[in-house]
Amino acid sequence: MTQPSKVGPIFLTLFALPFLGGGLFFIYAQLVSRQNFKTPDLAVAMAIASFFVFIGGGLIFAGNKGYALLKKQAALQEANPQSPWLWRGDWAMQRADSANKKSFIGAWIAAGFANLITLPILFVVVPKFLRTGDPRVIMPLVFTALGVILVIYALRATIRHERFGNSYFEMDALPFCPGQRVTGRIQLRFETQADHGIDLRLTCVRRIVTGSGNNRATSNITLWQADKNIPMGAIGSGPMGRSIPVDFELPSDGLVTDNTNNSDQILWLMHAQADVPGVNYSDDFELPVFRTASSPQAASDSSTQAAAGNAGLGFATARQTIDGDSGDVPQPARTKVIVSMHDGGTEFYFPAFRTPGRALLLFLVRVHLP
Repeated sequence: MTQPSKVGPIFLTLFALPFLGGGLFFIYAQLVSRQNFKTPDLAVAMAIASFFVFIGGGLIFAGNKGYALLKKQAALQEANPQSPWLWRGDWAMQRADSANKKSFIGAWIAAGFANLITLPILFVVVPKFLRTGDPRVIMPLVFTALGVILVIYALRATIRHERFGNSYFEMDALPFCPGQRVTGRIQLRFETQADHGIDLRLTCVRRIVTGSGNNRATSNITLWQADKNIPMGAIGSGPMGRSIPVDFELPSDGLVTDNTNNSDQILWLMHAQADVPGVNYSDDFELPVFRTASSPQAASDSSTQAAAGNAGLGFATARQTIDGDSGDVPQPARTKVIVSMHDGGTEFYFPAFRTPGRALLLFLVRVHLP
C-alpha cells in the first residue's frame, strides 16, 4: 500500500480554518461587548458561534486523525504484505474489538451539533410564539425535539458502554479458515441475568455501495448465516468479569474477508445480543476469515470467490464458461440494479432515486399539466 497523501488533511484544515477562526473571533467580540446585549441574546449568539467553532475544530481533528490512522494502516500492510489478517491492530493481537466500542462518543457529537442548532430556536423563537398564542409554535417545538431525542440516545449508549465495558472477542486462531471452526470468547462486563441466554449470529455479508453523494446507497447481501443461543449457565468468568463461549463451523466453500474495495466488500460479522433488565446488551464484531497454505480446498478459492461474486452482483465482472468459451465481462461504470441469487430464486434490488434527472423531468411535466 502506498503512503497516504498529506494533500487531504491540508486541504481539510485550510477549509476548516475560516469556520474555526470566525467562530472564535465572534465569541471574543461578544464577550467584549456583552454589556450591550441581553442575556438571552448573548446566549444565542454564543451558541451560534460555538457551532462554527465545533465544525472547524472537528474537521481539523478528523483530517489529522484520519491521516494518522491511514499512515498506521500503511505501515502494517507494508510489514505484512502476505498476511492481511495482521493489517488491523486488534486482529494482530488475536482479538476483535467491538464495533460499538466508541459509538457513544459519536452519539454525543451528533447530539452536541443538533442542540447547538435547536437550543437558540427553543429560547428565542418558541417564547415569541407562546406570548402571542400562535399555534405555529408546534413546528419549532417538533424541530427542537430532535436534540432531546439525540441526547436520550447518547445517554443510553453511554449507559450501555458503562454497563458492559469495552468488550472484545478473544480468538483461539488467527486467521479463521473456511472449513474450520470459529472459536473463542467474548470478554465483557455482564453483572446481570439473561433469562433467555445470549443470542449469537455469524454472517458472511457482501456489502455493496452504489452511487455517490445524495444517491449513495448501501446494500448488505447475506451469503451465509448461522445462529446459536448460549445459555446463562455456559457463561464463565473472564478478565473483565464474564466470558461468553463462541463456537461456529465455517463452510468449506465460504468466501474470505475482502475489504480492498470499499464499494464491494466481503465481511464476516458476528452479532451478540441479550434481553436483560434495563439497557439490553448488543455487540458486533468483524472477524478475519482467510485461506492459508494449510486451509482445506485452498486451490479453489479464486473460482469460489468469482462464482459468489456473480451471485451477489449481476452486473459485476464475471468469468463465465459456456461450451469451453470464457471471457471477461466488464463492469459498468455506475451499477444501478443489484441482482442476488438465493435459495428461493433471484432477487432484483432497485436502489431509490437511481435516475434523478428523469425524476425531475417527470415532476416538472406533472406540475405543468392541467
